[in-house]
Amino acid sequence: MFFKKIEGLKELGVIPSDIVEETLDLIQEYEWSYNKTRQKIYKPHQDTESILLRFKPPAVLEIESKGNLWDYKWSLYNYGLMERYGVNIKKYFSYLGQFSDIAFMLVKLKAGGQIPLHIDSGEYFDRGRRVHIPLQTNRKVLFQLGDRKFHMKKTRMYEIDNTHISHGVHNNSKEDRIHLILDIFPM
Repeated sequence: MFFKKIEGLKELGVIPSDIVEETLDLIQEYEWSYNKTRQKIYKPHQDTESILLRFKPPAVLEIESKGNLWDYKWSLYNYGLMERYGVNIKKYFSYLGQFSDIAFMLVKLKAGGQIPLHIDSGEYFDRGRRVHIPLQTNRKVLFQLGDRKFHMKKTRMYEIDNTHISHGVHNNSKEDRIHLILDIFPM
């Protein structure tokens, strides 16, 4: 498959389609509007909507590394959403290998939308590994890594180098693209 030749991208394996379909079936349309922080803070993500399920803000990671976590109030989970999604999301973990911590969110790129080329930076991204699992997509959705464009196939897991190579997405279709995005923090 041609994407294996792209620098900064690894295919990690296949997720059974029934797990993917279960995840999609859980999504309630109103959940996309719970939290707009990511779209407001990160300009490239204006055409997206996110369901943050378990998220570690970059400031928390920095505080953790300095041993001062007890001085900072934050919530790693959206408990209401995790109650609904938790059991399903845990099914993905056995495909990821060992990790000490993990953050995950569902991200929708709206029909006709785009995420312009950008490079993620900061300690959060430097310490973690970014994994995309396409849940809803089609061949008109093209991921760009450097100067190469390709389609991420449904039920596959892809690790991307989001800190050294520019990346972006063009949804040239009339349907939304939905990915489960995981930030894995190795042991």
